[in-house]
Amino acid sequence: MNKINQLEQRKMENNEEKKRLTEQKDALTEEIRDVKQSKQSEIAKLKKSIEEMSSEFASMLKDTLNKMKMKIEAANDKWAVGSVHVDGGSRHWLCVCGERLQICPFR
Repeated sequence: MNKINQLEQRKMENNEEKKRLTEQKDALTEEIRDVKQSKQSEIAKLKKSIEEMSSEFASMLKDTLNKMKMKIEAANDKWAVGSVHVDGGSRHWLCVCGERLQICPFR
């Protein structure tokens, strides 16, 4: 009978240990779920930030390229009007230098 009591006692202790470990497992599972949700939220925010920064950079780059294009066009308009033929057909370049229009030899 003593052996049976020992086994019953051991069975109760094992059941209590099992219950305690199950509760720990459930708590850890919940903690893992919370951490995953937190990280997924953080990732979503970072992705949104990256998309916004990418869009802003693309807009800035477009503006910069347009400004460069305008400056190049202005420089071309300022320094060269076109080629002309003078002096028996030789090619010269019609240039705008400052406020003056002059004919320069083509090179």
